[in-house]
Amino acid sequence: RVTENVTKITSLLFEVDDENISIEEQVEMFKKSGLPFTTMVNSGGKSVHVIVRFREPIESKEWQEQWWNAIANGLLKHNIVADRAARLIVQLSRVPETIRKNTNKPQTLITIQERISFDRMRLWLTQNDVKLQAPKVYVPVVYELGKNDTVPATKKFKIANKWTQSKYGPFSPYMVSGAHMWLFNFAVNCFKLDLSESQ
Repeated sequence: RVTENVTKITSLLFEVDDENISIEEQVEMFKKSGLPFTTMVNSGGKSVHVIVRFREPIESKEWQEQWWNAIANGLLKHNIVADRAARLIVQLSRVPETIRKNTNKPQTLITIQERISFDRMRLWLTQNDVKLQAPKVYVPVVYELGKNDTVPATKKFKIANKWTQSKYGPFSPYMVSGAHMWLFNFAVNCFKLDLSESQ
């Protein structure tokens, strides 16, 4: 359950973490909102898990966050405050027709529907006066003296790491082989971004 290990995302999870709102009330609130969703499961606790499963995978982690935030903002228009912990890529949902261990209550399937198209979700967002914002992505150029001075060192470090991972995979101190090449190429990428040794 590590974000970096996730290659594709098709589903987003929404739930209300408020014990003052009954399961029945939550079900009614989600249905009244008109949110296009795929499954709704009674968690066997204090909430329902509503999953939006798209027909196509979401392009990236950055787009996943933009989609989740936009839908959560749309739900706010219907007085539904989505639990932000559910936005995490590696967040697990509940499996219906099983018993939840800590409450000894059944987790039941409330409803199941079709997968959702991006266009259908965009229409719902528009109807709720919410705009899906494209993520801001900075793509630095190759090394030019002083060109990247305005970019924070931590961002340069993350970009150099991402570039190296895209070619050699994630770094691990337990690599059987290839660790020296990984670090060498990481250093090259740091140089391209004008990231000094002291930074």
